[in-house]
Amino acid sequence: WGLPISQTYQLLTLLGGSVTPALGLWALGYQTTPSEIRALLHFQRYLGHLLGVRVSWYPETIADALRVLAMTIVARSYDAGIHGAELIESYPAAFAPRPEQRGMQRLRAAYNYRINSVYAAMYMAPGTRRKYRMPPVFPWILLPVARFPLITAMEVARRSCPPFARLHERVMVRHRENWFRAQMLGREAKFDATGALRR
Repeated sequence: WGLPISQTYQLLTLLGGSVTPALGLWALGYQTTPSEIRALLHFQRYLGHLLGVRVSWYPETIADALRVLAMTIVARSYDAGIHGAELIESYPAAFAPRPEQRGMQRLRAAYNYRINSVYAAMYMAPGTRRKYRMPPVFPWILLPVARFPLITAMEVARRSCPPFARLHERVMVRHRENWFRAQMLGREAKFDATGALRR
């Protein structure tokens, strides 16, 4: 909207792509290790450097990152207005089935919509969630509960058996690429610095 984004919010966005999801994945059955979290911190710090964020402010340890997040939660001001609400409410809506989708495409989109609505609910405080128009999650909240044992078993096997880890990685890469193609509907990904950063 032609307004600058403060260094603090840029830093928090980068931090939101490292420690927060890495620890949050444990609730879904994924077993993120401290070395993987440190690697995410390092990657996001480097990304910040490329984007002009003052990386001297960026936390270097997991403990420092958690302290910054705790301070942010305590100091939260809820002053993002209608644009903040639009951003929050648009996350699960972005996965909703499109009118032109039929058959398996529509079923897959419906599943993605429900599971991402559940993820949003899992990682939002109930009081915060009530402030926004978010889709209902019951009975879909049972999806991650049902998946938890399977994901945990795959994580244990992946970390203890290198051949399984290699096979798992190939399958997951194919799955992610297939999902991405379905989301893009045949369009190519491209960056346009002059375009609006909204869907």
